[in-house]
Amino acid sequence: MASSIIHLVVTNELIKHHAFKDENRLKFGAILPDAGKGKAGHVNKFIWGRNKKSYDFEFFRNKFGELMRQDDLYLGYYLHLVQDICYRHFVYDKYHWNPRFIRSDVANYPSEKDIEFLKNTGITTIIDTRSLDEKEKKPHGLAGVEGFEYYDIPIPEGSGIPESVEAVPESYYKIAHSENISKVFETIADAEGGVMFNCSAGKDKREAYKMRKTMTKAVIFDMFETLVSMFSGDTYFSEDMAHDMNLQIDEYKKAWHITEHDRSCGNCTIEEGIKRTLEMLDCYSEDAVTLIAGKRRKTLEGIFERTPKETIALLQTLKDKGLKIGLISNCYSDEAKAIRESAIFPYLDVAMLSYEQRITKPDPEIYKRAMDELGVTAGECLYVGDGGSKELFAARDLGMKALQAQYFADLAFEPHIPCYKLDEFNHAYVLNDILKYV
Repeated sequence: MASSIIHLVVTNELIKHHAFKDENRLKFGAILPDAGKGKAGHVNKFIWGRNKKSYDFEFFRNKFGELMRQDDLYLGYYLHLVQDICYRHFVYDKYHWNPRFIRSDVANYPSEKDIEFLKNTGITTIIDTRSLDEKEKKPHGLAGVEGFEYYDIPIPEGSGIPESVEAVPESYYKIAHSENISKVFETIADAEGGVMFNCSAGKDKREAYKMRKTMTKAVIFDMFETLVSMFSGDTYFSEDMAHDMNLQIDEYKKAWHITEHDRSCGNCTIEEGIKRTLEMLDCYSEDAVTLIAGKRRKTLEGIFERTPKETIALLQTLKDKGLKIGLISNCYSDEAKAIRESAIFPYLDVAMLSYEQRITKPDPEIYKRAMDELGVTAGECLYVGDGGSKELFAARDLGMKALQAQYFADLAFEPHIPCYKLDEFNHAYVLNDILKYV
C-alpha cells in the first residue's frame, strides 16, 4: 500500500515515543509485508460480500499474538498492516483522494500504444523532475509530442538514494522543501487532466509529493516577536511604569502580575488593570492611569509603525499562494485595538485575540476556534510563534506543524525574553524561512 520508506519513517517516529526490545527487528518487520510475492504478505480478507478488501487482524493476532509480545519483528509486521489501513481510511475514505498520477523513471521511447493509453486516460501533463545530466543522457520521449504539455522542473534534492534508514526522513524533508517543489504543485493544480511525473529515484519523490498533497492550507501566527517586535524601538515595561510612579520595581511588578490574567482575558481594560495595580500600592490617581496608559499607547503605535516590510511581503506571498492566515495573540485591550488598526490586520482571515475571546494560549480552545473559523484541520495548519506561553507545545499537541520564530530573538533583553530557543521545534531565522514549511 504505502511505500516501505514511509513505513520506516512512521516506525522511527514510534521509536521516539515508545521503548521496544529490538529496534532493528521492529524496522525489519515494518517492511517485511511488502517483501512477499504480490500481496501475499498482507493477510488479506474480503468483507462486505467480497466487495471490499481488508486485512485479517484477528487471524494474525491469534496466530502470532504471543510472538508479537516476544519478538518486535512480529510487532513491526502487524503495525505495517495497521498503518496501511489508516492510510486507506484517511486518503480514500475520509478525503476521497484518488488523483490520476503515474510515475515513470523516464519515458525514453514511448510506443504508439503508450501514447494512446496516456491520452485515453487523460494523462497529458508531463512533469520531468530529473537533473540536467539525467535529461542529457536520456531525453524525454514525450517532450514536444503533440497533445502533451511537457514541464522541465528539476528537483535535484531527490536524485540520490539515502545513505541509511536514519537519513530517510531528512531526504523526504529536502525533497518536500525543494526550491522548485511549489512549481510542481502549481503545475499539478493547473493541469486539465492527469499527470505523469518522471524522476530517477522515483518512489522517494512520489511519496514526498504525496506527503505534500496534505498541503498546508493555513498559517496561524503569534503577533509579538513573530510578526512585529516589542524590542524594535522604545520599550515601556513594568519597570518603566514603576519608575514613572517613583515605586520599587519589584513591588510594582508583583502587583502588575496579579492583574495579568484579567487584563489578558477581557475581565478588565488596560486602564482598569493599571488602576487596580496602583490601588494595591496605595498610589492611585486618574492622572497616573492616564500617564501610564498614554505611554503604553504611544509605544504600541511605534511598534506597529515599525512593522517590517518583510512581514507585509510574507503575508502577501501567503495570500498569493491561496493560504489562509490566522492570528492567535495573548493581548490586553490596548494591544487588541492596536492590532485591529495595524497594517497587518487586513491580511488576516481570522484574529483570535485573548482579550476578546476571554481565553489565552496555551488553552487548546483558542486554537480550535481559530481552526473552526478558518475551516481547516490541525494537520492542515502551520503555527508560527516565538514560543512564549508554551504556544508551540499546544499547537503541536493538537496536531499542527509548529515553527519557532527566531528572527527577532537577538532584539530581546532580560528579563523580558519571552522564550529561549527550543530544540524540539524547527526554526525560522528570517521571515522568508516560513515559506519553506508551507
